[in-house]
Amino acid sequence: MSIPNQSAPLLSSLATQSGRTTTPHWSWSTANPPTVATHSSIGVLFLLVRQRSHWRIADLQRFAAIGKEAEVSAELTAFAGSGRQLGSEGFAPVVTVKESHGGRGYAYQTYASYTSAGSKLKRLDLE
Repeated sequence: MSIPNQSAPLLSSLATQSGRTTTPHWSWSTANPPTVATHSSIGVLFLLVRQRSHWRIADLQRFAAIGKEAEVSAELTAFAGSGRQLGSEGFAPVVTVKESHGGRGYAYQTYASYTSAGSKLKRLDLE
């Protein structure tokens, strides 16, 4: 059984060739698998890097939400005043992922923000 896939376009087009390595690309994909008990939504955040002439998945993070109001979404965010191009002026782009769970009076949402640290996804925590 195949899972229907709703692929979003690349969240950022940050690749700039500099020798053999490039700045990472972000990609987001979601699916709503057919489940028996309740509605569910799955999301995967991919960090892609280009080495030589090939793209590869450097890291990924999976997200899942269940319940009547289940939804998983991602948004590319950046600091105010970060310039015309994301990643300029020393600010790294940030992706914020939202999971919406539940329903019927018991709905709740969780958020997490990620940035890239080299070729890995790094969760941003409050300090």
